Amino acid sequence: PARCAAAPAAAAAATIIVAMMAGREKKSVATPEPKPAATAAFKRGPLRRGQPSFWLPATDRWGQPAGTSGKDADAAVDPPVVMPLRLRVLAYVTMLVFNLAFIVGPLAGAAVPLLALLGYGKWAAVCGGAVVLSFLMPATEWKITRKVGQLWYQYFDFRHNVAFGAEMGQEELDSKYIIAMHPHGIIPMQAVLWTSFCDQYMHDLYGFGAAASITQYIPFLRNILGWLSAGPADFKTILHGLTKRDKNLFILPGGVAEIFVAAPGSDQITLRVKKKGLLALAFKTGSHLVPTFVFGGNDLLSQLATAGGVLEMVSRKVFRGGLTLFWGRWGTPMPYQCKISMVLADPIPVEKKVRAALTMAMALTLSLTQTRTQTR
Repeated sequence: PARCAAAPAAAAAATIIVAMMAGREKKSVATPEPKPAATAAFKRGPLRRGQPSFWLPATDRWGQPAGTSGKDADAAVDPPVVMPLRLRVLAYVTMLVFNLAFIVGPLAGAAVPLLALLGYGKWAAVCGGAVVLSFLMPATEWKITRKVGQLWYQYFDFRHNVAFGAEMGQEELDSKYIIAMHPHGIIPMQAVLWTSFCDQYMHDLYGFGAAASITQYIPFLRNILGWLSAGPADFKTILHGLTKRDKNLFILPGGVAEIFVAAPGSDQITLRVKKKGLLALAFKTGSHLVPTFVFGGNDLLSQLATAGGVLEMVSRKVFRGGLTLFWGRWGTPMPYQCKISMVLADPIPVEKKVRAALTMAMALTLSLTQTRTQTR
């Protein structure tokens, strides 16, 4: 419980420090007219299990019998998720497919010229055809993919801190948000959980995601991310999504650097204080920052690479994406069966002064460090 209580502080500290230091740009960014801050947003409560109501229609999203009001907190229970075998198998398959896309995609692209040079023309043609097919297939949002993460609720014993029976009010719906989630993890499976969680519990908040731009050129992976409404994480694309498309943004600010500090049993995150743009986006669009922390986000997989190693250097300098060898259960891409809790903090209005916000971030960081020391 103490670690979960520290989650908003952890995410807030990371997000604010990254954002505030990002504001050190030579050109000033025009600040929009102040707008009322969202108060009591995302009405939070004790941790509750996510319920796969799309796949188990006999219950609602709160685990109550379908057709009930789902508003009586006194009568609320938090039942465990029990899915039939066919849905558990489907969950395993979808988890494997998602993780394998991070392996097969890059290998397929690299295999075409390599096989051709080695004289395996037929195999090169097969791989080339698959790559071409991937780029011919649409990589645009496919709403049914929002339901996939619900299949994973039981496997990860997924929990969240949205209050029982909570609904977003008009004041919250009128605001725009940048959901900044830590940690990134080796493979961001928590991003898939977020798409299902957001679609299920805060449907009107659903917007678009931002991923490393190189993923747009990786066969198969580009399709999966596109179906989940994730696009390139460049400033122009994100700004267009926040303003022209009028959508909320989901992003993992730790980025590539945070991949290499991920390890089972660790809640470590990376503060990219020299990275520019996050605060500029918030000020330019009038969006509120929503710090989000995922306990268990680093426990999903193990990896060969380490922070400061050769693979990290090559990944960041050459590919601008994560290049590592990872594995999970039984040495396969199947993730470990760990518990995952997604904790949202209150939105942070960007109209606050930079100096005051930075001071608050430092205080939150100190508080988090002390709390983690006491709970470990």
